[in-house]
Amino acid sequence: RYFQKEYYRAARFFIEVFSMEKNQSNIEWMSTLRGTAVFMVFFSHLPLVLPFDILFIIGRVAVVVFFLMTGYLSVSSRRKRSGKQYLFNRFMRMYPVYWLLLVLAYAVSSGSISFKRFAANLTLFEEFMGQEPILGGSWMMPMQVCFFIFIAIAGSFLSDKKFFNMSFEAVMILITVLLALAAFATGFFRHMTGLPLPTAFFLLISVSFLGMTYNYSNSRKTVIVCFGIFEIGLVSSVILSYPDMIAAYIVAYNLGFLLFFGFEKLNASFALADMLGSMGFTFFLGADILYKVVCRYVDFGQSYLMTALGCVVKFVLALLLAYIVTRFVEKPLLARAGRFEKKIACEEK
Repeated sequence: RYFQKEYYRAARFFIEVFSMEKNQSNIEWMSTLRGTAVFMVFFSHLPLVLPFDILFIIGRVAVVVFFLMTGYLSVSSRRKRSGKQYLFNRFMRMYPVYWLLLVLAYAVSSGSISFKRFAANLTLFEEFMGQEPILGGSWMMPMQVCFFIFIAIAGSFLSDKKFFNMSFEAVMILITVLLALAAFATGFFRHMTGLPLPTAFFLLISVSFLGMTYNYSNSRKTVIVCFGIFEIGLVSSVILSYPDMIAAYIVAYNLGFLLFFGFEKLNASFALADMLGSMGFTFFLGADILYKVVCRYVDFGQSYLMTALGCVVKFVLALLLAYIVTRFVEKPLLARAGRFEKKIACEEK
């Protein structure tokens, strides 16, 4: 009876994904946008016969959207919690499911992943340790961790209405300038030394602050100034860091901005995108896990038809794994984490 109940629950879930519905809240558009971005990252990693620049732009547009949303929601999320609560909440939303997917990927790797690489990936900062990511899309997550730590530390200022009225605009402009200079300096030293220094680290953190400025600034002029400063930092750092992909980077970041602004103006949601949005990073982070197991027995590279079939199989398997992990691991875990958050709040009082 339990499995029958879960079967019908899952059936209803997947039947509804093709329905269209009007949003009842002016923030629900973000679920559709998040799901769209999730699919774009997944699509950019498919074995398609497309120019690399096109796939790169599709994936990077989605990444820009993720960071804009992170900043857009940051202040309201922080104001609800103390610093300790906020860090605990962010940790529980990022690390446990990521660790589960990482363990699964390591388990199906047939020994091709060294334990040293696996251990470094547990921190999310593996690239800073000279190791490659095991879950392809995880490379962006350390930047989000750094942004969350900043928001946790700056919480007293974010909760101060006087600060918002008097200093928020100036502080956002200052932060944008400093990050643009950091991106330029990183690009300059990358160009001079040939070392793969992380220019994107400062650019994407800056995008999160742009999302914060866009949502919480009372001055349109401040928003325009911050985006203008970012564009200067983007163009100058990309010219130095990625001379072969200048146009791709500039187009990707600005398309990400346009996609975000466009979705904000919409008042409808597509349930399939909402579903992917509810699964978040789980869908594309775990997209290769079951697919690699199937590829041991089926060669999807024999022809264009088989490649297309492989893309469909990969989507279905990624959706299945994401549904199972979200339904039976992430949601119960976050429910327990929510109860623990309340205990933290009581202890702090």
